[in-house]
Amino acid sequence: MGLLLLPAVVLAAFIVYYVLFPKKKTGGLDLPPGPKPLPLVGNIFDLPPAGKAEYKPWAKFKDLYRPISFNNVFGTPLIVLNDRFAIHELLEK
Repeated sequence: MGLLLLPAVVLAAFIVYYVLFPKKKTGGLDLPPGPKPLPLVGNIFDLPPAGKAEYKPWAKFKDLYRPISFNNVFGTPLIVLNDRFAIHELLEK
Protein backbone atom coordinates (compact mmCIF):
# COMPACT_ATOMS: atom_id res chain seq x y z
CA MET A 1 0.00 0.00 0.00
CA GLY A 2 2.79 2.41 0.91
CA LEU A 3 4.56 1.73 -2.38
CA LEU A 4 1.54 2.89 -4.37
CA LEU A 5 0.78 5.92 -2.24
CA LEU A 6 3.90 7.93 -3.08
CA PRO A 7 3.57 7.65 -6.91
CA ALA A 8 -0.15 8.45 -6.65
CA VAL A 9 0.56 11.59 -4.60
CA VAL A 10 3.31 12.70 -7.00
CA LEU A 11 1.03 12.14 -10.00
CA ALA A 12 -1.84 14.03 -8.36
CA ALA A 13 0.49 16.94 -7.50
CA PHE A 14 1.76 17.05 -11.09
CA ILE A 15 -1.77 17.12 -12.51
CA VAL A 16 -2.87 19.87 -10.10
CA TYR A 17 0.22 21.92 -10.96
CA TYR A 18 -0.31 21.44 -14.70
CA VAL A 19 -3.97 22.48 -14.50
CA LEU A 20 -3.35 25.51 -12.27
CA PHE A 21 -0.18 26.74 -13.98
CA PRO A 22 -0.25 25.77 -17.67
CA LYS A 23 2.80 26.69 -19.71
CA LYS A 24 2.35 29.16 -22.49
CA LYS A 25 4.17 27.72 -25.49
CA THR A 26 3.68 30.78 -27.65
CA GLY A 27 6.98 32.41 -26.75
CA GLY A 28 5.26 35.67 -25.92
CA LEU A 29 3.44 35.96 -29.25
CA ASP A 30 0.01 37.51 -29.42
CA LEU A 31 -2.19 34.80 -30.88
CA PRO A 32 -5.61 35.29 -32.44
CA PRO A 33 -8.62 34.74 -30.17
CA GLY A 34 -10.13 31.31 -29.85
CA PRO A 35 -11.82 28.91 -27.45
CA LYS A 36 -10.05 28.14 -24.19
CA PRO A 37 -8.24 24.79 -24.47
CA LEU A 38 -8.70 21.94 -22.02
CA PRO A 39 -5.63 20.57 -20.20
CA LEU A 40 -3.68 17.96 -22.19
CA VAL A 41 -6.15 17.61 -25.09
CA GLY A 42 -6.55 21.28 -26.01
CA ASN A 43 -9.47 22.02 -28.34
CA ILE A 44 -9.90 18.48 -29.68
CA PHE A 45 -13.66 18.60 -28.97
CA ASP A 46 -14.03 21.80 -31.02
CA LEU A 47 -12.85 20.09 -34.22
CA PRO A 48 -15.49 19.05 -36.77
CA PRO A 49 -16.76 15.50 -36.15
CA ALA A 50 -16.08 12.89 -38.81
CA GLY A 51 -18.75 12.65 -41.48
CA LYS A 52 -20.20 16.11 -40.82
CA ALA A 53 -19.84 19.31 -42.84
CA GLU A 54 -16.44 20.68 -41.87
CA TYR A 55 -17.31 24.32 -42.48
CA LYS A 56 -20.01 24.60 -39.79
CA PRO A 57 -17.79 24.68 -36.65
CA TRP A 58 -15.35 27.05 -38.36
CA ALA A 59 -18.22 29.37 -39.35
CA LYS A 60 -19.28 29.41 -35.69
CA PHE A 61 -15.71 30.38 -34.73
CA LYS A 62 -15.80 33.17 -37.30
CA ASP A 63 -18.89 34.62 -35.64
CA LEU A 64 -17.42 34.26 -32.14
CA TYR A 65 -13.72 35.05 -32.62
CA ARG A 66 -13.44 37.09 -35.86
CA PRO A 67 -12.05 35.86 -39.22
CA ILE A 68 -8.84 34.46 -37.71
CA SER A 69 -9.07 32.07 -34.75
CA PHE A 70 -6.59 29.96 -32.79
CA ASN A 71 -7.02 26.38 -31.58
CA ASN A 72 -4.65 24.10 -29.72
CA VAL A 73 -4.96 20.38 -30.44
CA PHE A 74 -2.76 18.13 -28.27
CA GLY A 75 -0.17 20.93 -28.07
CA THR A 76 -0.19 21.61 -31.82
CA PRO A 77 -1.21 25.17 -32.70
CA LEU A 78 -3.92 25.47 -35.33
CA ILE A 79 -4.78 28.85 -36.84
CA VAL A 80 -8.03 28.94 -38.81
CA LEU A 81 -8.58 31.57 -41.51
CA ASN A 82 -12.29 32.07 -42.26
CA ASP A 83 -12.27 35.08 -44.54
CA ARG A 84 -10.88 35.65 -48.03
CA PHE A 85 -9.70 39.14 -47.08
CA ALA A 86 -7.90 37.81 -43.96
CA ILE A 87 -6.22 35.09 -46.02
CA HIS A 88 -5.10 37.61 -48.62
CA GLU A 89 -3.79 40.04 -45.99
CA LEU A 90 -1.91 37.34 -44.10
CA LEU A 91 -0.34 35.68 -47.13
CA GLU A 92 0.58 38.93 -48.87
CA LYS A 93 2.85 40.06 -46.02
